[in-house]
Amino acid sequence: MKRILFVLAVAGVLIVASCATAPETAEPVEKPVEKPAPPPKATVGLPEQEYAQAKELKTKVDRYGLGSYVPEEYEQAEASLADAEKAYQKDNVAAKRALDQAIRGYNAVITKGFPLLVDDRRREADAAMAQADSIKAQRSVPDAYARAKAKYDEAVAAREAGDFEKAAAAFEEARRLFQDAHMQAKAKKDRAEQSMRSTQEGLQDAEQRARAGDAELQGAQ
Repeated sequence: MKRILFVLAVAGVLIVASCATAPETAEPVEKPVEKPAPPPKATVGLPEQEYAQAKELKTKVDRYGLGSYVPEEYEQAEASLADAEKAYQKDNVAAKRALDQAIRGYNAVITKGFPLLVDDRRREADAAMAQADSIKAQRSVPDAYARAKAKYDEAVAAREAGDFEKAAAAFEEARRLFQDAHMQAKAKKDRAEQSMRSTQEGLQDAEQRARAGDAELQGAQ
């Protein structure tokens, strides 16, 4: 009996010792989630090429007055260029975006406005040619008229080929040449009429002198 009690006592001590020395289960530690670094922003250089292109297109549009033919597109292009100039050297991304818009706008003005300008120039040249024809300039000053007609035909060919800038300039030159031909023909006609009047006046004066002489002869008789 004593042995059984001894064994139980030893077993109890071992159980207590094992419980006292058993390692505690460690709770898992959550590692902080690392956020990925944002991608580096792309650097945009100064949009010098776009700025030069926009200014060149604006110069062409203003030289020919194309803005008056398509005012809405012209105003939008002008506003975009103004925005670009404000952002230039300060915000290259915004400046480039505005310059791209301005370039598209000015190109739209050129595409739509040039044909309308050429049609106006042609009507002016037609009016000058009709004025020259009314005074028969083709007969009286054939060389001047031929130069004007050749330039007019050149303008028509350029218009049909879609070279509107060349056509506009050629129609303008044709108008000027037809006006010159008209002025030369008119001056020639005026000189001829003046010469005719002078001849008639001379004949009348001669007739008057002849009649006066006859009267004197008759009076002397």
